[in-house]
Amino acid sequence: IYDEFFAGCGIHLKKAFDIFESLHLSQELKFSLSNMEDWMKKNFYSSSMSHGQKQRMILAKILYHLDDTIDILVLDEPTSGLDESADEGMDAQKLLEYVISYANSDRKRIVILSTHQSFDGCRNSLEAVGYKFKIFEFGNGKISEIVGA
Repeated sequence: IYDEFFAGCGIHLKKAFDIFESLHLSQELKFSLSNMEDWMKKNFYSSSMSHGQKQRMILAKILYHLDDTIDILVLDEPTSGLDESADEGMDAQKLLEYVISYANSDRKRIVILSTHQSFDGCRNSLEAVGYKFKIFEFGNGKISEIVGA
């Protein structure tokens, strides 16, 4: 995981840990900031992680490597393997809210994502903190566009 995650780039453990913590990976996979580096060096993506945990680990890597040179983030099925909603932990709605708000924290990036799961709860939560959406009808589905914050 260590080699794959950092991919020869600068290593900022606190930044990575904060992302892992927000995606509930540190709690589920039982590591803390103090032992995260060792844990990452000893474990592999194919180990005992669930599909949802692997999906969130990949998203953590994407978010970790975001910088000012990336203007558009396109995610295909980022909630694959996650429950649509849950009482605790990281469900699809919480993941989408976190990814959108983290990736667009500077309000300079376009985030395009596709999902088969309901987006209404996520959209409502983000609208409550200032995001605005346009809904487009497209065949039998809808396309939501974040138009500003």
